Amino acid sequence: MEELTVKNVNLFGDTVVAAQDHDGRVWAGVKWICDGLGLTDGQTRAEKKRVQEDLILQQGGRNFILPTNGGNQEVLCLRNDYVPLWIAKITITPSMKKNNPELVDKLVKYQLEAKDVLAAAFLPQEQAPITYQYAPSAATFDAVANLGRLIERVMKAEGACPHEIALALKPIFQQAGIDIRDCFVKLPAYEQLMLSGLNY
Repeated sequence: MEELTVKNVNLFGDTVVAAQDHDGRVWAGVKWICDGLGLTDGQTRAEKKRVQEDLILQQGGRNFILPTNGGNQEVLCLRNDYVPLWIAKITITPSMKKNNPELVDKLVKYQLEAKDVLAAAFLPQEQAPITYQYAPSAATFDAVANLGRLIERVMKAEGACPHEIALALKPIFQQAGIDIRDCFVKLPAYEQLMLSGLNY
């Protein structure tokens, strides 16, 4: 039996059982998507048959043993990148638009977004970086100003242009909570041309 990571995924308010295989591919249970869409048992059977028999969809369909209300059972699943194609093949009839507009809206939403929601459920969750807030003292500003003057003198002695000095000082001032705007020192037009590779 293949090792899977199985999750209940909230898909627009509906619970869909999805699994990730050892290659990182995400699979969704066809029955749960049909239930989420509000399809009848007969429509669900027809959609399962479509996935199994359609020339393209069958390439993205596969059976897995997944937990169900009746215990672990073999379940037809569809790879998440095939879900939009499958949903697009469900014909929206004029009577569906008239009698069941909610289903039509869900079909469109599932087609446009389900693949990404399913994949995101298995992505590692990023932790927010830890930041520390402190109130800079006058001594901190004085030290930063002294450092800035020292760097400016050294860079001027080496023939650096004003914008190069500003670029070197910007990260130092930012660490102290001082923001130097990009337009603080304007780059001369002839240097802009040199930077873009146009030498005249």
